[in-house]
Order: sequence, then structure tokens, then C-alpha cells
Amino acid sequence: MHRCFALLLLLLLAATGPALADPDDLSETEERSAKLASMPVHTLLSPAGKQLATSLGVLPQLQKLAELREHRGKKQGEISHLNASLRLELTETILTTMLQCQQVIVEIDSEISESSEFIAAMGSRRDRAIQYNSLASLVANGIVSTTGNYLQMPPNMSQIPGDTMEAGASMLSGCLGAMAMYQQNGEKLSAGIRPNMLAKVFKRPNNELTEYPDIIWTYLNTVPPGSNQSKTRRELLIDSWEKLGRIPSPSEQKGREYTRILSGTIPQKKTVTINMLEDRSAMLADLRAIVGQIYKDLLNLMLVVRAV
Repeated sequence: MHRCFALLLLLLLAATGPALADPDDLSETEERSAKLASMPVHTLLSPAGKQLATSLGVLPQLQKLAELREHRGKKQGEISHLNASLRLELTETILTTMLQCQQVIVEIDSEISESSEFIAAMGSRRDRAIQYNSLASLVANGIVSTTGNYLQMPPNMSQIPGDTMEAGASMLSGCLGAMAMYQQNGEKLSAGIRPNMLAKVFKRPNNELTEYPDIIWTYLNTVPPGSNQSKTRRELLIDSWEKLGRIPSPSEQKGREYTRILSGTIPQKKTVTINMLEDRSAMLADLRAIVGQIYKDLLNLMLVVRAV
């Protein structure tokens, strides 16, 4: 009796419960993974990813992984060992490159932060000077000029004192106006030779702190895939700065001199201004964005390693 009841309950659950998943019915993610796994390596890599893989020297390893995929059913032990070894080597290369990118980005961020601190300090002193100047101008145009007009009013004995005070007030006002225009640019500081991450971009001497890892420097000096120009990423970056008015043309003496100041590769005597620091910060931010694009290509490589 109990056995019949249990059998009846199982039949009831089978009829009313959800159907068991068919092994042939794959989810969308599984279908995509299976499709990627069946595609050739060169179609999985984006143009930029393939370029980076070539620079890193890992393209042959990716192709070897794809070949092992064809023979997974044979010599299972040997194939699995070689497969794991290749994947570990590729992952190590990708991870090392990511850390090298981060090293460059950290140094750029540090220099941007330092420039921002100088800009804030110099801007604060500039604003204070302009405030004092405005107060002095108010005194010149208000109190002194008003006193001069009062002295000209009858029954005063003579207009000479009033005219003199008005002339003095006008002259003082003009001087203060000129000083205010000069103060808008802020003070000018001096600095010694201290190369930053822009130095090597402009082909100027740099030091150990501002040196680029080989793969990052190769990336910057490579023409982007699909570009209709023969210029490298570094050259395109410099062209964009020139078009935006950040720097004069590097082919001119003025441009070469300004790039030396921006990159900190010459002694700077009263050339460190707020405008120059703002240009440097903006250019460092652009450089950081270009270096950061390597992460997209590294992700592409990592996805290919997983797919094959």
C-alpha cells in the first residue's frame, strides 16, 4: 500500500513539476562560449588585440592552444599538461603587462596630483592679490576721487587741490588696473631640472622614475590598426596637443622650448606659471588615457585564452 502511494506521488510530481533540462538545450552564454571555442584564433582577436599579442610575442602560444583544442580527445594526460602550461604562461604575461600599465599610470597620476597642488596654491595667492588690488582700486576710484570732487565744489578757494587729487586717483586706478591684468596669470616660479612622464614623449632626456616599460613604449610608438595615417599613437597625441593650442608647433624654436619647460628637462627660471601647469596636467591626463587603452586589448587576449 505504501509502495503504491509513493509511486503515485512520484508520477504526480513528474506531471506537474518543471521538466528536466535537456542537455542539448544550452543557455545563451553557453552557446556563445561554444561558438567562440569553435572559431579560429585570428577571428577572436580584435585588430588592436592582435597587434598587442604580436608585440608581446604570445601569438604563437595562442595558436598552439587552438591546435591543442583540436586534439583534446587524444593523449589526454599529455595534452592537458601542455594546455595548462601554455595557459599559465599566457596569463602571467598578461598580468605582468597589466601591472606595467598600472606602474606608468600611477606615476602619471602622481605628477597630475602634484601639478594640481601647485595650481591650487598659486591660484589662491593670485586671487588674494587680485582681491587686495580690487580693494585699492575701490579706494582710488571712490574715496580719493570723491574727495577731489568735493574740493572743487564752491565756495572752495581753488580747484587745484581737487583736480590734483582726481588726476592722482585716475593715475592710481590705471596702474592698479594694469597690475590686476598682470596678476591674472599668477606668480612665476623657478624650478630645477626634474623630468616628468612627458619627457620621453617629446624625445627629451628622462630618468629611472619616468622610464616606460618596453611594451608600453612599443605600444605608444606603433601605428593604431585601421588608421588612415602613418603616424604612431605618440605622434597623433602630440598633433592633438598642437591643434588644441596646448603647445606651439614642435618644429619651431618656440615649440621646442615650451616642450622642454613642460617636460621639466631644463632649468626653469620664472617659467612655472598656472597656465603652464594646467597644460601639463591636461597633457598628462591625455597620455594616461592612451596608456589605459592597453587594458581593453589585454582583456581581449584574456577572453581568447579562456575561449580556446
